Amino acid sequence: MLLNEVKDWLRVDFDYDDNMISSLIEDAKAYIYNATGKVYDNDKRIHKRCLIFMVTQWYENREPTGKIDKMPFALESMLIQITYDSDEVVEIEPEPIEPEEPDNPDPVEPELDGDDI
Repeated sequence: MLLNEVKDWLRVDFDYDDNMISSLIEDAKAYIYNATGKVYDNDKRIHKRCLIFMVTQWYENREPTGKIDKMPFALESMLIQITYDSDEVVEIEPEPIEPEEPDNPDPVEPELDGDDI
């Protein structure tokens, strides 16, 4: 259950804040959708990690004025990854590397006279 995973991450071992944490989970799902256009998918690890990071930020910074000026880089990065994530698997075949042709295909052997031997 997602609530228990989030509570484990937050190290919350009491039930008093369950309603608030559940509400933050739903808000994080909506935020992920609004920021990326992708519906939250519990089976994708990056979705779950992003949701947990978001809930953690909101849970640990509950003051009305807030302490956060900017979203943490890790969270921004995860939202970008979710935005560009594709369910389509694209396999790219590497192009074969052909050997380069030498500039001078017929090198001339230096002529040796009797003194060089």
